[in-house]
Amino acid sequence: MQQTSSCPKAHHTVSQFSAIPTTHSVSNCRMLVDADTASSDMFAIAVVVPGTSGPGSIQTVGVRYTDELVRTAAGWKIRTRTHSVTWQIDSEAVPIRLDVENRFRALRELLT
Repeated sequence: MQQTSSCPKAHHTVSQFSAIPTTHSVSNCRMLVDADTASSDMFAIAVVVPGTSGPGSIQTVGVRYTDELVRTAAGWKIRTRTHSVTWQIDSEAVPIRLDVENRFRALRELLT
């Protein structure tokens, strides 16, 4: 897998993110097929939350994926992927205290 980046913080390995809560929203997908090869281009917004206990940081990242694909006997496979960060926002994460017991108590009171 190739990686390119316009942001120095963007160079991470997959193993660095394997246990980190992340959400990706993908849009603007475009694919051009030419017989047994194809190219695709798509954009994503990724929200990366490195810590889950207490205050920490959240990264919101704009990403562009450019792929070259090939058709094999097993189906379409990605031959190469270029991952380019187009923008990044770092912000502080504020933990939300979930008072589940009091919420359930209030719901039970409403229903009875």
